[in-house]
Amino acid sequence: MEYISPDGYNLGGWIAGLRLRHSKKDRRGQLSEEKVQQLNDLGMVWNKFDYNFEQNFAEAEKYYDEHGDLLVPVNYVTESGHKLGTWVHSMRSARRGTNKTDLSEERISRLDSIGMQWDNVYDEKWEKGFSEAERYYEENKTLKIRSTIKTESGYPLGQWLYIQNLCYTGCKGRKKLAPETAKRLEAIGMTWDASSA
Repeated sequence: MEYISPDGYNLGGWIAGLRLRHSKKDRRGQLSEEKVQQLNDLGMVWNKFDYNFEQNFAEAEKYYDEHGDLLVPVNYVTESGHKLGTWVHSMRSARRGTNKTDLSEERISRLDSIGMQWDNVYDEKWEKGFSEAERYYEENKTLKIRSTIKTESGYPLGQWLYIQNLCYTGCKGRKKLAPETAKRLEAIGMTWDASSA
């Protein structure tokens, strides 16, 4: 921690030292129960990784309650400033063992309880977009909408349809949409517009 107080005191270093002593990994010895209690009364965070997990988990629960899933865009930031998209992505990476985050079975279970998708996230996101498009078509009898249109739930349907159109034409470095995928979209009213690609 590199926080220096306005009067020049290395508060970040002091707190890091207290955490080290509290974890019993410091040669100077551990803190007395009285000092630990005084620091607890001030709201001391002893394990910043556990603290960050709990903060982000609470935000993930809110996101799940509002959206019905944890298919969080990687650049999504909550109103309170938590980089939830990055955190959810890092939890998936931790489960695969591709980053150094420690993800216990208990935490995996907690994330499962709020709808965490661990694998095939692209497929899940595509199916969500398809479901939103299907619903929109049933209500409005068209899928010809501006790319800025969002559904009542806030889903960026116009952007998703625009990307599907790009994928259908295979333009702009995107992988071409599979024929069976294109047929599914056509079955719910999708028409292809090469001029918008």
